[in-house]
Amino acid sequence: MRNVIDVLAKNSHDKHLNVFWKYGLSDVTNVRLENNISKAFINVIDSLSDEKKGIILKDLFNVDIDCSQVTYKYYLQTKTIKENVEEIPIQNRIMFSFCPSGKTWDTIISGDLIASRNYKKIKEILENRVIEEQPQLNGEEIKESVGEWMDEIRKSIENIHDQGSEPDGWILISEKGQLKYCIILENKLHDLDPFQIKNHREKSLKLKEQDTAPMVYKSYNEIVEVMAEINTFLSDEFIRYLFLLKYIRIERYKTLDLIETWDPEIHDYYLNKCLDYLKSQFGSIQPRDRDKVSYSGSWYIPQIVLCYNNEEMKLWLSVYVFPKQKRAKDYFSYTCPDSFNAKDFPKASKCVLSFHFGHRIIAEKAVIYDEDGREKNTYCCWNEENVPFSTVERYLLFWKNNAELIRTVTSVEEKKDILGRLVEEGFCQQGDIRNALDVFEKKPKSGKYVVPEIGFSFSWDIAEVIELDKKDELQEAIEKKIQTVRTFLKI
Repeated sequence: MRNVIDVLAKNSHDKHLNVFWKYGLSDVTNVRLENNISKAFINVIDSLSDEKKGIILKDLFNVDIDCSQVTYKYYLQTKTIKENVEEIPIQNRIMFSFCPSGKTWDTIISGDLIASRNYKKIKEILENRVIEEQPQLNGEEIKESVGEWMDEIRKSIENIHDQGSEPDGWILISEKGQLKYCIILENKLHDLDPFQIKNHREKSLKLKEQDTAPMVYKSYNEIVEVMAEINTFLSDEFIRYLFLLKYIRIERYKTLDLIETWDPEIHDYYLNKCLDYLKSQFGSIQPRDRDKVSYSGSWYIPQIVLCYNNEEMKLWLSVYVFPKQKRAKDYFSYTCPDSFNAKDFPKASKCVLSFHFGHRIIAEKAVIYDEDGREKNTYCCWNEENVPFSTVERYLLFWKNNAELIRTVTSVEEKKDILGRLVEEGFCQQGDIRNALDVFEKKPKSGKYVVPEIGFSFSWDIAEVIELDKKDELQEAIEKKIQTVRTFLKI
């Protein structure tokens, strides 16, 4: 049977090519405007053949009719319609409510909390619900989502909602010119408002409290599972649209099939998960770019970078230690031991020794000039990858015994002297530092802070990442790798 993964694999293109994505709106506005989802939902239904309309009506609305014998009429965002709903039998007046969870918020917020107006506790509950239903969101997105939802609930509880009824959509079904069914739609980006649904039943469906007309609740995931079976262009685009908006729960589709059809949005899911982990551990962190998240600040684990390399299908964790001069000076002057244990040497995918004259991100992109005098970027610091334990230990002890070199230097001669020491000790060759020397000749003031650095990079195959995440062990795996670096360096 066709499933959501099949659809996402086929449609992993630029989001702007999705027919429901709106140009001219920011990503935030695209996500926050629930009316667009309601419109897209009706667009899909309206586009279907009679046979496929029948599947949707039966599987989503519990309506079993011969669709070849009926006609349809649709409305969006209107309080009144010209048709007389009261002509329709009560059992055919259907309240269809859908949202990410498929539930109303009074299932998680008790009557006591509502009565006491305990908004602090209510906010905590809402935050947990958003994290549960949309784990793809990062911390800032969660905060924004909870804030909007909290405003809605506060207005509802305080009874300052518009007391009219304006459903998100109407579907009217007639047979031989006679109204047969009325389905009204209410869509929310959070859990549904029970007071609003009650209002719609009374004022739009013309129902009394004791009437037993159908009430149908569906989650976004339940809807897209039905849409996947429909297998049309627009139904697939609707699935992709909800996925782009981060309303489909990825955990439900964690499968090794993803390895063959890796999608940028799934990539973002794992990066954002790592981002939130770093925030929880270290507080303020650097903004993430397309392929990595990182943290700088702590002297013993100053930089963590998590990258997904599309060619290698791996998730990388890089732990760089001492990327700034003061932290390096403190360690090698006071903390660095006299020897290191080979048994504690991290079993990393690669170990990197590097040296530079300034912040590594800037130093690696220092300006030099080509033969025509045009600027070009190159590494001005020395890097050596895949270094064995013996070299690492010797490098660390070199800086322990020469901690006075970790200082601010202003002359080209001083810089050349320090680089020459590294060549003499056999850590690098003269050719390895050629670019750095060229930079100093062209720009004598480029870089002035002596910074030795060491980094360990660990990697996981994507299949392993998915399995770790299924078991909620991904963060634990990251922590264990970080701890191996701390244990080895005794920090």
